[in-house]
Amino acid sequence: MADQITPFKPDRESTIARLTTAFAEDQISLEEFERRVEEVYRAASSTALARLTEDLPAPARAERAAPDATAVSSRISATFRSLERTSRMVVPRRLEIRATFSNIELDLTQAKFREGRTEIAVRAFCSNVELRLPAGVAVEEEGGTLFGIFAAHSASSAPEPSAHPAPTVRLIGRSILSNVEAIEAPGGPKLPPAV
Repeated sequence: MADQITPFKPDRESTIARLTTAFAEDQISLEEFERRVEEVYRAASSTALARLTEDLPAPARAERAAPDATAVSSRISATFRSLERTSRMVVPRRLEIRATFSNIELDLTQAKFREGRTEIAVRAFCSNVELRLPAGVAVEEEGGTLFGIFAAHSASSAPEPSAHPAPTVRLIGRSILSNVEAIEAPGGPKLPPAV
């Protein structure tokens, strides 16, 4: 059967949403994402739209928010939405954050960090990612950006010498047309004991 009539707007939107998820999950590159989105707007049929996503693996199951909205899993993803969380949980040794056309605000000022280094890996595309860290945490920033911000801000002076050095957060990743910032809370809650 020949291709059907020009698809409705929801068909195009769902195809773009699927491509965005694939990009956020590192299934396609930025260049491939942009090329396919252009093709979405050129497609003249539902069949042509389906061809743009048929080679993609099934999307990972979306993370379900905990009922009290305080849990932090090892991966947080947001696509076309706003996500705000406050956590008192133990932060995993490696936390991955993926944001695509989204806003993520994660308040870790009362979370517990393990001794040594915790790595937070952020990939953001057309998004805002803000991480609030407790006073006294040491932060290392090694991210890159294209038309955006990737930065860590410390509110305190050099840490005082201690037999138990403060946990370190290593912020890595990249932002494309995005703002990624880790901000130490000024005068906020002191760093909870490391675990």
